[in-house]
Amino acid sequence: MSIATSVAPSNVDGDGARLGYAAVLQERFDALSDDEHAIIECHKLADSPLTLDELGKLRGDVTRERIRQIEERGLERIFSPRPRARRGRPRKDTATEGAGNDPSDLQRQQTELVEAAVEQLRALPLPITESALIEYGFGPFDAVPTRLLIVAAKRHSTWRGKAVEHGGRRWLAGQVTPANFIAQITEDARELGVVEDLVELWEGLEERLRPHVGTSAEVEDVAAQIVEELQVAEVGDRYAILGGRISVPERLVRILRANGAPMTGEALIAAITDRATRFVRNNLFEDDRIVQVGTDAFSLAEWGAKPRPSLLELVYGAIDEHANVAVDYLERLAEEHHYSASSIAFYRGLPDLIEDAGALRRRTADDPSAIPEPGHDDTCVRVIAGPHRGCWSTIVAVNHRRLYTGPQKLPMPLASFLGVAPGVRRMPITIDNTFTVRSTWGSYPYLFGGELRPVLDQLGFADGDLVRIIVRVPGDIVIESVPATPEDPRPLDVLVAAGGLYDDEGQPVGRAELAGELAYALGLEPTTPVFMVGRRLSARRDMAVLRAFEIVFADELGA
Repeated sequence: MSIATSVAPSNVDGDGARLGYAAVLQERFDALSDDEHAIIECHKLADSPLTLDELGKLRGDVTRERIRQIEERGLERIFSPRPRARRGRPRKDTATEGAGNDPSDLQRQQTELVEAAVEQLRALPLPITESALIEYGFGPFDAVPTRLLIVAAKRHSTWRGKAVEHGGRRWLAGQVTPANFIAQITEDARELGVVEDLVELWEGLEERLRPHVGTSAEVEDVAAQIVEELQVAEVGDRYAILGGRISVPERLVRILRANGAPMTGEALIAAITDRATRFVRNNLFEDDRIVQVGTDAFSLAEWGAKPRPSLLELVYGAIDEHANVAVDYLERLAEEHHYSASSIAFYRGLPDLIEDAGALRRRTADDPSAIPEPGHDDTCVRVIAGPHRGCWSTIVAVNHRRLYTGPQKLPMPLASFLGVAPGVRRMPITIDNTFTVRSTWGSYPYLFGGELRPVLDQLGFADGDLVRIIVRVPGDIVIESVPATPEDPRPLDVLVAAGGLYDDEGQPVGRAELAGELAYALGLEPTTPVFMVGRRLSARRDMAVLRAFEIVFADELGA
C-alpha cells in the first residue's frame, strides 16, 4: 500500500501528510503523457525554464497558446480531484493496491493530502532555507514533488514563493527576498549602536533566524555572517557596532558611548581602520555631538561636556570683557588652556585688532583700516566687461595638489566684500548659484580647498588653468575662466593678464582702451592720467607689472 493511501482525510495536517504528498505528486507526474510531462518539466520545474514561445518553436512552430493548453491540461491531471485515464506514459494505479478501496475515495484522499501540504507550504514564514524546508517536513528543492508543490501553491493565489540562491545556500523566497530579510535583521541590530552583552546580541539574532533557517549549525553560521558585517568592536566594557553605511561621526559617537568616558583622539582614530587618519581626525571637529574637552580628549555633548574654548574665543572674550588686554596676560591665558604662549603673536596682525602700548584692543573707526583698499592690493582687480563689470575679483591658477592639502587664500578686501569677518569659521559661500563651500578667517581668509577642488572639477577646470574668482554680493561668488598668458609674454600681455583686461568675448582690449581699462581695473576712474595709474601700480608693489606698464606707456610717461 502506498504512503498516500494509508493516510485518512482527518489526518492530513500531520507529518504523514507532509511526507505523503510527495508520492502522490510523483505518481501523477509520472502518469502524464509525454507532451505534458516534457512541457511542465521544461517550463515549470527546470532551473532555467524555457518560455512557452521557445517550447513552441522546439516542437515545430506550435503556438504558445497550444503549449499553454497542453501544460494546463497536465497540471489539472496532477492537481485535479478526478484524474482521467489517458493514453501515453504508463502509471501505477494505486487503487489496485488497496483491496476494497473505492478509487474515487482514494483519489479524494490523495488530493486532500496534496491540498493540505500546499496550505502548510503557504503558511511557512518565508523566506526559509532549504534545510529549514526539510525540517518543516518537505522535500529538497531538487525533488520533483517539491517543485510541483511550489507550482500548486502559486496557482490561483497571491503566493509567490520560488527557490533562489543567497549567501551560499538555497532559499525558498516569498515577497521578501533572503537578501532583504538578512539586511533587515542586520539593520535592526546595527541601529542598536552600542550593546552591553555580546552573547545577548548573538542570541537575539539566532532567535529571529531560527524560524527561517534549518539546523542549529546553519543558524549559527548565518548569525556569524551578520555579526561579521556589523563589525562589533569591544570598547571599554561595551561593544560598539561600526559596520555598514554608518558615517564616521556616528561611528565616533558610538565608540564614545561604548567607552562611557572621554577618549583621546588617537584612541578614537585607531578604532576606525577603514578610513584615513586625516579624514577621521577632521570628523572629530565636524560633529556638534562630539566636543573637544582637552588638548587631545573628546567627549559627548549629551553627557553635558563643554567644548574646549578655542584660543580665538579666549582672546576675543578677554578683549570684549576688558577692552584692553595686555599681551603677556593673553600669553598666560593661552598656557592655562594648554596652548602655546607664542601663538598669541599672530593676533597682533588681525585686521580688527590693534596693539597699543603692549595691549590688544578692538580697532575702532578712529583707527586706520588694516584692510587695504582693493585697488592697492596686489591680487585684486575690478572686472571691466560682462555682467559682472565693477565687481572685485582675484585671478588664480588651479592647483589640485595644493587644494587637496590646503586652502585657497583670499585677499582680505575680497573677504570683506564677501562678508567674511576675522574670527568667522565655516561660513557658507555659494558658487554660481549651484555649489556651496565654506570660508574661514583665522590668521587670513580662505576657502576650504577640499570643498573647492571638486567644484572646480565639475566646472571643467584643470590643473594650471587660470580662473577668476568674482565677488558678486556677500556670501556669493562666481568662478570663470581667464585666457592663458603666452609662454613668452610681451609687456602688453603682462598688463592684460594682470588686470584681466578682456572684453565680453574674452579678447584682450585694444591699445586705445588699454590705459582707461587698466585704471578701472585698479580701482581708479577710466579718465585717470597715465602717471597716476603708474603711482597706483607702484603702491601695489608688483614690480613685474610696473615694469611692463612703464615699457608700454613709455611715450605717455615721458611726456
